[in-house]
Amino acid sequence: MSLADGKLKSIRSQIKKGVAPPRERVRWFLLWFGAERRGWNVVRHIRSKLDHYGLTTIPNFEYPPIDGYISFANAGEQASDTNSATIVPDPTYRIGRLASASSPPVSVKPDSTLQQAVTLMLTNDFSQLPVMTTEREVKGVISWKTIGSRLRKRSDGRNLG
Repeated sequence: MSLADGKLKSIRSQIKKGVAPPRERVRWFLLWFGAERRGWNVVRHIRSKLDHYGLTTIPNFEYPPIDGYISFANAGEQASDTNSATIVPDPTYRIGRLASASSPPVSVKPDSTLQQAVTLMLTNDFSQLPVMTTEREVKGVISWKTIGSRLRKRSDGRNLG
């Protein structure tokens, strides 16, 4: 049994006996799960464990500061603590909430045609597009300006009219 399972099982039994479990700092709560931050994968794992034991945190463990406190209750219970009513969700928009944060960027390879690059840029309403050899290696950027200057030149290197 993991540390988190042991702690959550103990908290569940305390609540069933009518004993309020002690408050916990968010930092220590995350450490039960072997985590130091509240990334999407950690949050998903913690939520599944809380659901498994029929528990919830008040306030939601995602919102207080890392050294803030949370309390535990049966899932679905509202906060009876008057201080918890004043806590609002974190207004900061985190990068992890962006859909693009967990997907590779739209890009072209160095051997892609100009037509492929233009099609991607028009389809996605991009003004520029990375040229990448792998998912993490950027060789450069193609933009409307570079496309225009390339099309302006003739094949013999002279400018068009």
